[in-house]
Amino acid sequence: MLKKYIKDNSSSFKTAGLIFLTSRIFILLLVLYLGYIQTPSYPEGSYIIDIPVIKDFVLYDSQHYINIAKCGYNNYDAYPKIQGQNYVKGAEAAFFPLYPMLIRMLFFIGIEAHVAGFIISNICFFFILFFLKKFLIQNGIKVNMPLYIVAFYPLSMYFSAVYTESLFILLTIMCFYFAHNKKWWAAGITSFFASLARNAGIFLSAFLFFEYLHSINFKIKNIKKEILTAGFPVLGLSSFLFFEQIKYNDFLKFYHVNFLECFGRERTTFLKFLIEDIIKGNIKDPIVFINMLICYLFTVVFIIMCFDKKIHLSYKIFTFGLMYISMGTLFKGWNGTFASLGYARYAMPCIPVFIYLGKSKKYLSFFVLGIFAAGLFFYTVAFVSKYFIA
Repeated sequence: MLKKYIKDNSSSFKTAGLIFLTSRIFILLLVLYLGYIQTPSYPEGSYIIDIPVIKDFVLYDSQHYINIAKCGYNNYDAYPKIQGQNYVKGAEAAFFPLYPMLIRMLFFIGIEAHVAGFIISNICFFFILFFLKKFLIQNGIKVNMPLYIVAFYPLSMYFSAVYTESLFILLTIMCFYFAHNKKWWAAGITSFFASLARNAGIFLSAFLFFEYLHSINFKIKNIKKEILTAGFPVLGLSSFLFFEQIKYNDFLKFYHVNFLECFGRERTTFLKFLIEDIIKGNIKDPIVFINMLICYLFTVVFIIMCFDKKIHLSYKIFTFGLMYISMGTLFKGWNGTFASLGYARYAMPCIPVFIYLGKSKKYLSFFVLGIFAAGLFFYTVAFVSKYFIA
């Protein structure tokens, strides 16, 4: 059965493999070169590890996933000491469990946690490209440009980092794919796991609800039990919240850690988010400036998408939800409060935006790809140089 599946989808596998290798080799060569000319350094909040290449993809939030994978939640005394001694007790509660659970599975069979995370992220990224290609084919989109735009997105190195980006986006695109095929239970299951990978997975509930209604032409009398799959993301998120209630005696511990206890983030409005960095002069920082440009680009594309009747309402609602999270938060960095500092990473799951950019007019899509590739070069240099970019 597996051999037949691979044979039937050989074209999608080849396309995904080519783009995967092209983008990863680009990043790998740059990382190796920078590692050769730079003196190794470790910012606060990093493990000191000496595994070539992989060490450059284990930074900042990676420590939390690795701690959870090795020691579980709320086990502060067992967590390894890290560079800078800046770990805040209880901070791990902000990080969802699916990714560290997968790391733990490989860790149990003898694979070092850092290596396990790196392997998982890259495997997930390959299948992101594979399922995205299949999804495009199903929607009559023959060009591969959306895959290239995803693979060479300025923060594409996070697809290989010990972060949840690859896992969450894979589950998201799988949910889209299964829903498009009206395999509602498969879509529901992937959305359940997505909400165990990131809190943004909850927006797949709205996606499934409206996509199901679209499939029956919004005729209420035709509703069947498959509509229940829209509740799967709620079940996934709720299970984690109940776990935190038991573990920390706080049902919303992950939210409190992000906004009140550890990371000091603030909720804000769209308008304030869009002008915050300009008013405060934060755009002098090149990372913030590029993030802000990406934010404006995604906002404009989303507005255009909203007027495109060919795009299902479900995809617009899902994208709006992701943008609401990304643009509704002010981030407190080392030197003050920023709006755009983390936007470019938080917006990575906005797959409908990438598809829309990739299937646009050829000259425009090539222009976007060129700008993204240049941004990827710049961001990878900053990332490997241990500059905090998200």
